[in-house]
Amino acid sequence: MKIPLDKIPGFNKLPKVARDNPKFTVVVVLILTVALTFLLFAGSKETKAIRKSLDLAAGKQAVSAVQDKDVGVLTGSVDTKSYVNRIEKQYYDISSKFDSLNDRIASLEKGSQDLRKNLTQVSKIIIDLDKRVTETNKQNPALSKKSIERGQSVGSLEENLIGSLSAPQAAKQSINLESAKIGEIRSEEKAPGKRYVYLPLGSFVKCTLLTGVYAPANESNPLPVLISVDEAFYGPNNTRIPLKGAFAIGKAVGDVVSKRAVIQIVSFSTVLPDGKVFEHEANLGYLADDDGHLGIPGELIYNTGKQLSLNFLSGFLAGGAGALSDSETSTVVGAYGQTSKNVSGNTGRYAMFSGLANSAQGMSSYYQKQLEAMIPAVKIEAGERAVLVIQKGVQIEGLEVPSSNFGSFDD
Repeated sequence: MKIPLDKIPGFNKLPKVARDNPKFTVVVVLILTVALTFLLFAGSKETKAIRKSLDLAAGKQAVSAVQDKDVGVLTGSVDTKSYVNRIEKQYYDISSKFDSLNDRIASLEKGSQDLRKNLTQVSKIIIDLDKRVTETNKQNPALSKKSIERGQSVGSLEENLIGSLSAPQAAKQSINLESAKIGEIRSEEKAPGKRYVYLPLGSFVKCTLLTGVYAPANESNPLPVLISVDEAFYGPNNTRIPLKGAFAIGKAVGDVVSKRAVIQIVSFSTVLPDGKVFEHEANLGYLADDDGHLGIPGELIYNTGKQLSLNFLSGFLAGGAGALSDSETSTVVGAYGQTSKNVSGNTGRYAMFSGLANSAQGMSSYYQKQLEAMIPAVKIEAGERAVLVIQKGVQIEGLEVPSSNFGSFDD
């Protein structure tokens, strides 16, 4: 039975070449069918291989995750020996830490036992001390009461107690309670109060400057001066204080207006009859001249004449040289008001006068700094007589003078 080709669906849509050669068309269709079948078979096989490789990779990742965490059930090709070794190492670490902790607990318990022993010994020492003190009070109650009222120390009692408690524990030797020495209670009668000479404020005395001074007119930098006391001090109520021959140190500052050196007494010293030395540092007083004015008159010193003249000359030279250098230039004004200086004259003269002006300006600045550093001073010669006035009273410790001896001490 022969089927016409034009009855096949889609045959008429084929190209004209295919319709004119039906045998060729059939062969091409068969070849395409065989090729498509082969491709489908090969694709399914390749898909199975890829899926198998993906399953193996996922399994390896799961096994590695289990090995890293050291948990779970051993599966696949995990190294059982390494896993067991790791577990054993962790066990031994925990055991060593536990043993170390036990050792520390044992040492703490031992230390607490030693502390309890020491506490017991201290309690016994205190009981023994209390017993001995009570016995001593019973034997001599009047002496104990007097000592307590005066606040005197109880012999070497506290020293022995502190020495017993602070004994070194390195040798781990216990304190022998029987050998602990308890000092006897001692009471020393305090000597009656001694009367010392007191130099009251307002006292004054004639004195002499043993050293001269250039008192600077700068309060932050006073200069020292040595003063000798020529007689006994005149005190209140017609009294005399026997301090003839004592020395004093003063700090001198110049006053430019009054041309005087203001001297403040800052320290005082004297040798007592028994050979002891008394020294005292404080703002004790000041010096006045014979007519009662504050300070010692002197000569006002100004050493600024030379520097002033040099400063004037260098400034004048700088100005003249600058004017001569400017004469060799011309000033040009731009369209927007800016100015510029151009050398229009002799370049050599301009360079010479400019350098001279700069050098003279530097010299002027140097002399100006010297003038600022120079401070006027008041010159006081050594041997000047003055009056020392006490502004703050002071007790002369060690100088004992009965009240009957307060009279004239000018000898």
